[in-house]
Amino acid sequence: MTSERQTPDQRTQKINYVVDRVLIEMLGQGAAQVIYNYLENSHFIQRDEIADNLVSFNRALEACLGFGAAVVVEKVIFENLKLDGLDEGIGIDFGPNRVLKLA
Repeated sequence: MTSERQTPDQRTQKINYVVDRVLIEMLGQGAAQVIYNYLENSHFIQRDEIADNLVSFNRALEACLGFGAAVVVEKVIFENLKLDGLDEGIGIDFGPNRVLKLA
């Protein structure tokens, strides 16, 4: 039985969707919007570009939430990506010493 591999665009969409869902569920719509505004204004990253800019996204989370909370949010995002079936073998790079690998 073969599994259908996701295209890079499908992976990007899935990562962006999961990031959005986790931020809203964990922090609420208002706080998620603050993070998105910070990303746009300070890092020039749009909401639909997060998957391609995870290190900058991580920096924005750290600036808004602090290091500890940012790590917790990252781990929840990572676990949700695994649950949602993101391709195995893909590394999710949240910055120095924080690359999470789907097994």
